[in-house]
Amino acid sequence: MLPRCENCRINQSEIQADTSGVREYFLAMSKVEILQELPSLDPKDRQEIREKLDELDAVDGIEWLDDCELTEDEKRLLEQRLAAMEKNPDAGSSWEEVEARIRAKLGQ
Repeated sequence: MLPRCENCRINQSEIQADTSGVREYFLAMSKVEILQELPSLDPKDRQEIREKLDELDAVDGIEWLDDCELTEDEKRLLEQRLAAMEKNPDAGSSWEEVEARIRAKLGQ
């Protein structure tokens, strides 16, 4: 009989053995727990997750937005904004300035 942790919510179907015979416990994570854990992952792990999500979405017929072509209106708007930025590169705000305005507006 496999050992059971009295303080854990583990049942026999959640216990799997690895090739060395050592028992490992795999607990299911809630969506909230998964989302909270994402920032602590290294970039390689996050990329692996992106690829898996993309793979699953392809099976479901869902396309990521960056896989789509821009419309002519979107292309025209981007060209206009790029030209305006090239004409006057100091007209915009730095990210620090934008973030400060947002935080001030939100009272943070």
